[in-house]
Amino acid sequence: MMNKGGKIEPEAKSSTTGTSNTDFPVSVSSDTTKPNLAINDIKPFIPTVLDTNNTLFFKDADGRNLQLRGVNVSGSCKLPVNKPSHEPNAFFDDTNVTFVGRPFPLSEADEHLGRLRHWGFNFLRYCIAWEAIEHAGPGIYDVEYLEYVVSVLQKCKEYGFYVFIDPHQDVWSRFSGGSGAPGWTLRLVGFDPSHFGATAAAIVHNTFHEPSAFPRMIWPSNYDKLACATMFTCFFGGSIFAPSCNIKDEITGEQVNIQEYLQSHYINSVCQLTQRIKAAGGLEDVCVVGYDTFNEPHHGWIGVHSVDAIPEDALTRNGLVPTPFQSMLLGEGLPTAAQVWGMSWRGFIQMGTKKVDPGGTRAWKDDSSCIWAREGVWDISTQKVLRPNHFAVNSETGKMVDFYDDCFKPFVRKYTSAIRSIHNTAVIFVEPPVMVMPPKFNKEKGDPTDRIVYAPHWYDGMTLFNKSFNRNYTVDVVSLKYKLITNPLLGIRVGEAGIKACFKNQLDIVRRYGHENLGVIPTVMGEIGIPFDMDDKAAYASGDYSNQVAALDASMHALESNMLSFTLWNYATENTHMWGDGWNGEDLSLFSRSVPRKLAKLAVNVPVANDENTETTTSTTNHVYQYPTSPTPQPAKITIVDDYDEGGRALPAFVRPYAIATPGIPTKFSFDMATATMRYTFTTTPATASKSHICEFYLPKRHYPSHQDTEVITSSGRYCIDIEKQRLYWVLAAGEDGASITENSILVRRKSAVSATRARSTSSRGVAAKDPAEQNEYICPGCIIL
Repeated sequence: MMNKGGKIEPEAKSSTTGTSNTDFPVSVSSDTTKPNLAINDIKPFIPTVLDTNNTLFFKDADGRNLQLRGVNVSGSCKLPVNKPSHEPNAFFDDTNVTFVGRPFPLSEADEHLGRLRHWGFNFLRYCIAWEAIEHAGPGIYDVEYLEYVVSVLQKCKEYGFYVFIDPHQDVWSRFSGGSGAPGWTLRLVGFDPSHFGATAAAIVHNTFHEPSAFPRMIWPSNYDKLACATMFTCFFGGSIFAPSCNIKDEITGEQVNIQEYLQSHYINSVCQLTQRIKAAGGLEDVCVVGYDTFNEPHHGWIGVHSVDAIPEDALTRNGLVPTPFQSMLLGEGLPTAAQVWGMSWRGFIQMGTKKVDPGGTRAWKDDSSCIWAREGVWDISTQKVLRPNHFAVNSETGKMVDFYDDCFKPFVRKYTSAIRSIHNTAVIFVEPPVMVMPPKFNKEKGDPTDRIVYAPHWYDGMTLFNKSFNRNYTVDVVSLKYKLITNPLLGIRVGEAGIKACFKNQLDIVRRYGHENLGVIPTVMGEIGIPFDMDDKAAYASGDYSNQVAALDASMHALESNMLSFTLWNYATENTHMWGDGWNGEDLSLFSRSVPRKLAKLAVNVPVANDENTETTTSTTNHVYQYPTSPTPQPAKITIVDDYDEGGRALPAFVRPYAIATPGIPTKFSFDMATATMRYTFTTTPATASKSHICEFYLPKRHYPSHQDTEVITSSGRYCIDIEKQRLYWVLAAGEDGASITENSILVRRKSAVSATRARSTSSRGVAAKDPAEQNEYICPGCIIL
């Protein structure tokens, strides 16, 4: 048990004797003074079919709660091979491209997957683009790419990764400034993508006049511009808002609405991969667990009350911000003045206005007219709005449109049904629009409610858009977006402690609303990360990544405090200091080819003893980790140089310990990076007990390089550490029948780091610092026994 001060006290009763299941043949002794477990007595966690129903955490076959930590692979999947977003040549040749080699060549899979496992990751969000599968034309699938993806997934299985497939997009397509859909989808509704720049229908890096000066984080502004807004409106609500836009189906020969056509082709392209994964055998469930619905979906102009005003819920107001009607005018080649916005200390503000003259160039093909003029929204000849609330009213019901009920949920039902007709146990990762509360699912209306996961995204907007980590203050954007507060001044939080608390609170709000609206299901933060090119890339010249480490540590703290599984954004194998991830100036990759080799070192002064890598631990009656005294340890400098760490950035912030599998309900977690102090608590009852009594931890050498310098304190049971495999195994005693709630706690810390921190604090303040292990820990709200 843990007392009020945070120290762990011995239990009053001795633990009973028992055995684990056959997969973990370890007997549990009540005599804790005898030698603890031997490494070869432990079998590490092996991926099994995940359970996601009626649980806030993923569960393995033994009923243990899992922490899935991973990364997106990768940002490079947005673009074809040799087609970075800063390269204008052959940009519009969109049929003769290949994505084979995204996220990395198959020949490099061992290197990259080995590195990610070394860093403690066990979960991958595997990014694919619709364009990668169906770029050559409707119904023409790139079989070579599909076979390549299956080969990479087989490698992922070899390395023990869980994977979920992410059909990735950003602002619809790379031809409208992002990634995702094939170019033919834009031409299908009448667009000429080569005219998007002149008509302000989209701002595109590949066609920008000076690629190296492309405005930072300008690409999200495309969501509310003509090209992207039109495509999303047609995709999710074409039958409601563009009923006259019909396309001849190439298979049936019948005319179908643009919504049906686009959705069917999107879903069929993903199912092409699903079918090949199934045919390969051995990948479903134990490796490929499921599918994301749609990366960062957007409502387009659906729900906009007036085309004469900037949408209230515009994702970002940055750069030129035309109203929907102004976008339509520009699309027809008509000169128009629109507002210009920029970033300030209090967020985006209007900076002025700008007149844009396309000079008669139209966003539409010569043989096509504006789709919205055809639908009667406006009149080209008079340049007048005819139906300002066109996108606010459901033309099929006459009622105000509800994006979730009328558009998004019907799509999710259709998508889920198609995926599960092939992979019937697939987990569906439900992803709502960015910074929007999730929908409420209703089983009676056909919404999927079993084997689903809530998969939102979150970034600290100030850090992301400014490319700088402000240690003085931040803003609670989630509370503002969710309308929990209305005054931005009420959302300001100051100081590093305040910033960390603010991040933690925002993720707590996101998580709680997911549970309220979608049910008792796991939450995976599908994207979260930081820009590494902070402060005009100062770290690349100085080698000082302290700001990046602090920023990423704050995000990791928020994830851990809320007990969230996650996939960081991102791991891009072609990242360079010059062009970042190779897409729109973003530079968020944990890995970079530009990081000098042999710099990823960790040097510590520790005593050295024989055979430290597979040493058996012992426990005293107060359960404190002890080290051998023979032979006499001699001071020595150990320098750990892991080849896998080469290319890594801000490693101390994301390579951190965690509980991989827990035989109980997690309730508290904290990790202090400065002292390498991890504290973890979970509860058990007869009703929640798992078949296994083993709690398995990832224990990185980066923070715990030796047995001698690692201290472990547990509330009960026995444990062992494998330094080389970076694992700690803690075996609990079997609980007594009818026992009440039992709290199990463990503390792991690096002794030298704790001592150094206390010494520095004493020297600077003249008083002894409080032991970090004795500080109160954050209790995860909502992590209750169900």
